[in-house]
Formats: sequence, C-alpha cells, structure tokens
Amino acid sequence: MGREFLQRILRFLLLLGEAMAENWIQSAIKPSNKGKLRKELKTPTGKKIPKKKLQQAAKAPGKLGLRARLAQTLSRFKKK
Repeated sequence: MGREFLQRILRFLLLLGEAMAENWIQSAIKPSNKGKLRKELKTPTGKKIPKKKLQQAAKAPGKLGLRARLAQTLSRFKKK
C-alpha cells in the first residue's frame, strides 16, 4: 500500500473518531429505554430524580439497579 493511501485512511479515521466522540452516548442509550428508570421510581416527568432515591435504587438488583448506576455515572459527566 502506498503512503498516500494510508494517510487518507488515517485522516478518515480521525474525522470519524471526532464525530463519534461527540455523540457516543446517544447511541449507547436506546430510545425505547428512555424514561423507564423514572417510571420505576415513580418520579413525575419534568422533575429531577432525588439523589437519595437514586442511591437506594443503585443498590437494587436487576435492571433497576443497572439503570440507576448508569444514571449516577452519567450525572457526573461534564456539562457544557
């Protein structure tokens, strides 16, 4: 393979990586799962889930615990 070809592939991968890095979390959470944690915790739409409730749910087994732990992790992400 030629050097020019490899450089083009590298540039393409860098551009692809930047595009994916910006919106990677949108593809990690399925739209069909949106709001399920809120429903299970019986928190009204439009209100934040209380941290205390989230901490208790994070200790729960199964899907509820997984969703609560993910919510805790995502809450720590830097907001722009």
